[in-house]
Amino acid sequence: MSLKADTLSTRGFLARLVSPLTPTGASPAQSGKVRSGWALAGIATGSPRIPGFTLIELMVTMAMAAILLTVGVPSFQSMIRNNRAATHMNEMISALNLARSEAAKRGGRVSLCPSTDQATCTGGTNWNNGWIVFVDISTDESAVTVGTVLGVGEALSGSPTLTGPASVRYRFTGGTLPDGTSVQFDYALDTVTQMVCVSPVGRPRVEKVATSCP
Repeated sequence: MSLKADTLSTRGFLARLVSPLTPTGASPAQSGKVRSGWALAGIATGSPRIPGFTLIELMVTMAMAAILLTVGVPSFQSMIRNNRAATHMNEMISALNLARSEAAKRGGRVSLCPSTDQATCTGGTNWNNGWIVFVDISTDESAVTVGTVLGVGEALSGSPTLTGPASVRYRFTGGTLPDGTSVQFDYALDTVTQMVCVSPVGRPRVEKVATSCP
């Protein structure tokens, strides 16, 4: 008898607990639907919370991303500048080596000069708009005359500056003209400054620290 009374008491308590959720005058079937709806909505069922980001987590993530961009972007830009400068220096060195080797192979004079049309010498000392390597058919050692064009250099990308002499002339011995003359090119791309130095015997090299060719 005591167990039965306890059971009836428990059922009465649950009925009173659910009754506020049941509309007045609802049928037993409708009452069951209401209780099932609340259960499906996760109310009083102990269902887990939907996963996601809190505002604090999102703010921390954005702060870390900003720090990484602040540190990484300048380093990446510096790497791009250094690689571009190295490419430009290699192009200039290759052109000088071509002129020197062709002069020795042909047994005559081969020269370089600035050129914006890659066909003629355009004069001046600005080399960043391009140059040509050619057989120099001039009979005057103080001037150049374009013969057969052996190689061309296109305008340098990235808007650097590259200045040097009006021409570089190689003798058949591989040395520069006039004899005993050294040649210097000055290069700058933003914060990158370098030089191309040509020794009197005609060998070109890149200087990254010196302010003038030794």
